[in-house]
Amino acid sequence: MKCPTPVAVKLAARSIGESIATWRKLYSITSQELADRVSVSRATLSRLENGDPSVSFETFCAYAKASACSTKFPRRSTLMRRTSAESGPTKPFRSA
Repeated sequence: MKCPTPVAVKLAARSIGESIATWRKLYSITSQELADRVSVSRATLSRLENGDPSVSFETFCAYAKASACSTKFPRRSTLMRRTSAESGPTKPFRSA
């Protein structure tokens, strides 16, 4: 018998999928172009963007690798610098 997917996993998958779809659209990349870069079918990419938690971790890693190597996607460090510069100084992290 298959165990049900935990709610936290479903929410995380949905959030990741929404982020992927947003970045793809922001950089005017079609779903077919991104699917080709990641070497998956367009249907699999659609499942990933729609938050299907059954998409393999290997597929997610392939997406991460393709987006990090792309000139159309910003690197995380670039994005963080831009965000920090725009929002002003940040508060230091405090552990509980």
